Amino acid sequence: MKRTITLSLFAALFTLFINAQDTNNQLVGKWKYNQTSSLTDAGPSLETMYEFTADGNFVVVNPNGEIKGTWSYNSSDKTLSLSSGNKILSKFSITELSAQKMTMQKGKKSLELVKTSGNYTAPAEKKIN
Repeated sequence: MKRTITLSLFAALFTLFINAQDTNNQLVGKWKYNQTSSLTDAGPSLETMYEFTADGNFVVVNPNGEIKGTWSYNSSDKTLSLSSGNKILSKFSITELSAQKMTMQKGKKSLELVKTSGNYTAPAEKKIN
């Protein structure tokens, strides 16, 4: 009986680990805002690009500059955190994630991103590290 319970717990933990790894793999890559997203005038530029690397680093590039830091995904509450140093810059709820599409929510604002292979470089004088 103890062996069955132990094996069941191991299988459940292994499944959670695999699902978390799959989510991390889906996040890795370059993302840009979906051109059909409804962004308000006060919202982000359609030229904004997010890049998440497998080693846990990120870069966000837009016409105002470039921000670099680290990212982490919490699979239990489906949140993506972007940090620089010891400071959390942003925390998003991931409401949808596939190999080609991601929907992030912060408060009442929902942002739809799609994978891209393109590049965008911030003006050199506006890079923020």
